[in-house]
Amino acid sequence: MIKSSVTSKTNSTVQISARKLQGLSGSVKIIEQHIKYLIQKGYLVQIVADSCEKELAHMAGVKWNKTIKWPQNTFFQRKFYNAQSQRYSRKYNPDLIIGHGDTLNQDILFMHNCVHHAAEAQDPSALHPRNHSRRFHEMILTQGKAQLLICNSELMKSDFQNRFDIKFPIEILRPGFNSQLAHKQDINEIQSIRSSIKATSTHLVIGLIASGSLENRNAFLLIEAVSRLSQEDKQKAIVMIVGKDNRRENIYQYATQHGIGDRVHWKSPQPDVENLIGACDIIVHAAKSEAFGMTVLESMALSRPIITSHTVGCSEIFPEPGQEFVVQSLDAELISQKISLLIKDPELRSQLGALNEVQSRHYTWEKHLERFGQIVEEQSLIKKKANS
Repeated sequence: MIKSSVTSKTNSTVQISARKLQGLSGSVKIIEQHIKYLIQKGYLVQIVADSCEKELAHMAGVKWNKTIKWPQNTFFQRKFYNAQSQRYSRKYNPDLIIGHGDTLNQDILFMHNCVHHAAEAQDPSALHPRNHSRRFHEMILTQGKAQLLICNSELMKSDFQNRFDIKFPIEILRPGFNSQLAHKQDINEIQSIRSSIKATSTHLVIGLIASGSLENRNAFLLIEAVSRLSQEDKQKAIVMIVGKDNRRENIYQYATQHGIGDRVHWKSPQPDVENLIGACDIIVHAAKSEAFGMTVLESMALSRPIITSHTVGCSEIFPEPGQEFVVQSLDAELISQKISLLIKDPELRSQLGALNEVQSRHYTWEKHLERFGQIVEEQSLIKKKANS
């Protein structure tokens, strides 16, 4: 049960505008938590989305307004969803509208991705004109209306402020994790995962775990880094790469080219991320651009030593000793050196993991939702006064 000092509401309606509410992405996890919290507090929730998890769609107190999905991934697809979202806003006249980067006008705007930052990281020469999300995000931040913009990291806030003349207040509210995550782990499943990637008790599994593109998460850089290890260290290492990617053959080919084809394994994302993390001894998440990185926080909560980059928002909350493993340059040799340090020093792995776990306790879903509830109350009052 979520405990909060925020008072319960009845007969107040909140519209959640999020084009897609299905899958294992961090943004979907955040929105699910918000919806469940609002329902528990007595709000009526109107979801406006073209897809929605069944669990959410059938919850008491939730109405899913299914939008028509434009069949082609174009800029018009974004505008088409926005038009439908605005139509439902006029139809229901909700007490509060919470948008998630898919509509121009809302009371509270949550942004989950640094689309411009990520586009530049992928192609430093230019922001690709076919990046439809980039174009629409720019419209939201320059032409849209909101009472408050919520960012999930200082990285995101700074990037937005440097790029755009944003007229509304900005607050950082970092995502959370399930405080029962460690208790949800299944030892048998963890062992099964390790067995499936041929990891014995003498191996150290180096994991990269993501729900999206492995290109941005730098899977190929990790492979190159591991290939640079000494022969002794390489013999101890098994690499497990988890992500949504249709080019797994490229990963295996790249690993083979770098002489570690027998040590690299690819797996699809799965809901029980705690078991995937539990199967790893070291987590590497040196993404080119990651607004936050929820699996990094979950790995902290599960006492894993982590190597990440300054371009990952979650790195901002690392404890002081862990900051030494936040690389300032996406360089294979540098990451290889960090991996080698952890392979050679089990006491260091244990120390960093323990410090990460303690630090993660400040970022549970309970703490996130406490502040979320306060924000909903505050913005509801602001809107009510403005309309009176």
